[in-house]
Amino acid sequence: MISVSDENQLFERLSAEFGEETGNVIRWILEQNICSSSFHTEGADAWIDIEIGTCCDCTLILKNVSGIPEGKFDCLFFQNNAFVKQGDEYILTGEAEEWEKDLLMPFSVRFTDAKVEAALYRADEQPFHEMPWEYLQLIAGAVLDKYHLSSKYLNDEEKELLPLMKEIVGLSVRELQADTLENRSFPLLKAYMARLRYQEILPLAECLENAGASSRKRKRIAEKLISQLNTLKYASLWRELFHVLTESQKKYPSRTACASSALLEEIRRNIQIHMERHGYSGAYPDYIKTGEVRGIHLAEAYNMDYFVGFEKRAVYHIHCTELYFDGQFEIQFVCGTELLRKYEAAGDIYSCLFDAKGRRLFHTVCYQSGNLYDGEVNRMGGLELCIRTAVKRAELIRLTKEERKAAAVSYVSCWGILFSKFVIEGGLFAGFMMIFFVLAAAATCFVFGEPQMILPVLSENGVWWKALLSIWILYGGAMSVIAILARRK
Repeated sequence: MISVSDENQLFERLSAEFGEETGNVIRWILEQNICSSSFHTEGADAWIDIEIGTCCDCTLILKNVSGIPEGKFDCLFFQNNAFVKQGDEYILTGEAEEWEKDLLMPFSVRFTDAKVEAALYRADEQPFHEMPWEYLQLIAGAVLDKYHLSSKYLNDEEKELLPLMKEIVGLSVRELQADTLENRSFPLLKAYMARLRYQEILPLAECLENAGASSRKRKRIAEKLISQLNTLKYASLWRELFHVLTESQKKYPSRTACASSALLEEIRRNIQIHMERHGYSGAYPDYIKTGEVRGIHLAEAYNMDYFVGFEKRAVYHIHCTELYFDGQFEIQFVCGTELLRKYEAAGDIYSCLFDAKGRRLFHTVCYQSGNLYDGEVNRMGGLELCIRTAVKRAELIRLTKEERKAAAVSYVSCWGILFSKFVIEGGLFAGFMMIFFVLAAAATCFVFGEPQMILPVLSENGVWWKALLSIWILYGGAMSVIAILARRK
């Protein structure tokens, strides 16, 4: 049996025969269990398209190929540690999958040579989700992915920023929790913090560097530091890093350039028209509107619930992010809400991404074109629905059933709310309160030197049952009413 180290040495020797770039791509598709859904043959060669990260598409060209499975298959999987050479031929084995029939067919591809053609795109075209720091890590991680294939895929600006990008990606709970991880250092990030006079979080970064081998300690410090970096107070650091990363991507084309220019212009024009109809000013892709928040709404931000309402200075932002993958064009509407105090100035959509104790909110709504040649009526009807939904999400307006579906917002029935809030939460709260009252009554009897009164007091079943039901009804009923009103909003 061949050991793992021998297999790695064999792979290194074989991949070196193709050069760094091609060898790394072959390693990538084997180790990452990549599914290639786009492949075809031209003459004696096979062309296999592979998406590596979000900013690099590679085509692996196998020369003088044989053994490509015949028929219609949706995907090719290549098995790890299954790259060998026999005579003058190289062999890759794997399975071809047909999704409709749930069919897997093993295959063995033979070829005499291989090369790679790469198409590079902007790494900063990422969907917004989670938190601002995670968004920076998506951008930096995409650049590092293509760097691991070949350093020639990077421009001069990206090469200069490599140490900074490694620090950004390394400052994550998942990375810092690795048991075998050596102590990381963050000199560049600490320099940014010192220049911006962030004296409160500098000690956290230093503690993280000196946390030692304890993954639990690293996790605790990292969570605290990242939660601070995601607050509005430290937004300036994020903006500087975001600016530096996006500047390094300006020389690359956008992925949306692969889509029909006529379709893109049509969609952008329709978005502009509809946003102006909803009272927004600005030009694609950024729109802004001022207004007031009427009524009381239950909002969620950073896993916390907040009551929001009767705000005189509200600013609504909508930003359009274009994405394109596998022939599908997508626009993500990032909907931001700023609830400003008298002394605060309006920001931009990025201001809404940070934790501000319920004073900044953001949601996302996605429009997907599906096939780029869908009918115009269906396509534009879906776009109008997404725009209307995005506007309502930004302005905290109640959504219809159709709009909730477009926004991927879950809907809970009144009966479900009554069961969870009234029956379960109300019952648990009443039970714990009764235990507290019983213990308090017993303690009171002891304090006043009359322990013999404990049993008579506790034997008053009518009083205790009335108290239990009263607490249950009052607390459970109040929570149910609040939850139902929040669902309506």
